[in-house]
Amino acid sequence: IYPLLDEKRSRIVLTLRQRMNLCAAAGKASTWAKGPTSETHSAWQTALTLAEKLDDKEICLQAHYGLWLYCLRTGELNKSRQHAQSMYELARAINDAEAQATGLRILGVSLHFLGQHVAGRNDLLQSLAWYDRESASHSFRFGLDQETAGQAFLSRLLWVQGEYQAARQMAWRGIKKAARLQHACSLCCALAEGACMTAALDRKPR
Repeated sequence: IYPLLDEKRSRIVLTLRQRMNLCAAAGKASTWAKGPTSETHSAWQTALTLAEKLDDKEICLQAHYGLWLYCLRTGELNKSRQHAQSMYELARAINDAEAQATGLRILGVSLHFLGQHVAGRNDLLQSLAWYDRESASHSFRFGLDQETAGQAFLSRLLWVQGEYQAARQMAWRGIKKAARLQHACSLCCALAEGACMTAALDRKPR
């Protein structure tokens, strides 16, 4: 259970599970503190490799989410879609409805970025429908409130499809939810991806 001390080399020897958990913690911290750095990618990829070896489903879900976000931020959109799909399929296989809703949310975002707006909208709406019916066990299980994030990204997708009033309304739904939660990352997403984005798109050239 506890790390072993290698007396000959005076270093701590971690078990695979301890290393997996440390890499997942480092990946999550780096994701939100530093962004899409090589260290972020390395931490999540190692966590995923070890989680698959140890059959740890929760860390697999977390790692696919972390790698999805890394790839989205670095413009590797097809890889981001693949990680989102893998997360969704794993969540469905283990009957984790909350993670399925998150998987649909991030899959919808990737499809939106890939220009597949109709499919992306469908996934985002399915994800948000789950939050209308159920309550998340932990609002910040994957780093931020997923309902807020879904509303933010759906707002920009609605704007792209020409539904400007609906886009603004959806963006402000996200802002209100994030404000109630008093969670910095969720509020940042609601502003940057939702309200501020739709406001910027609404600006008319002078």
